[in-house]
Amino acid sequence: MSVNDVKLIALDLDGTLLNSDKALTARTRAALESAAERGVRIVPATGRFYRGMPEAVRALPFVRYAITMNGAQVLDAETGETICSAEISTEEALAFYEHLDTLPVICDCYIDGWGYMTASMQERAAGVGVAMANGHPEVRAAADMLTDDCDADGVARGIERLLDMGEEQKRVF
Repeated sequence: MSVNDVKLIALDLDGTLLNSDKALTARTRAALESAAERGVRIVPATGRFYRGMPEAVRALPFVRYAITMNGAQVLDAETGETICSAEISTEEALAFYEHLDTLPVICDCYIDGWGYMTASMQERAAGVGVAMANGHPEVRAAADMLTDDCDADGVARGIERLLDMGEEQKRVF
């Protein structure tokens, strides 16, 4: 995958985009701005409602879309319009999920705040899977690339590495 292939960066909030103090660091913000300037869409993805996202994330001028409510809603942050909304029962979700795992598609299922995705779907999910150092061991093991934890600007370092953003990334990795 070349740098020019990166079109979208979707980021979980807690423990990924935000550090353990629930803050967006200056370095991570700068890396996001640089990626956005290169035409990369920055899309926060969270289990929260849009208004439940920290103001520091909602105020980012380059964030046009947000995936919220554990994927049950996609929101246009500029207009406030819900682009997509999906709510189904747990039984329907699990039956559908089992069927989808047999197909060349990607989805995840959230039940009571926990996300589930099969290994085969994880492999299909991203061109490059990047895991945070503070991520779950199974996620780290399946990742193509590891980056630092949320308290060490892991998102910034991962973006810098993916987009080959100069000498800084060579010192870090």
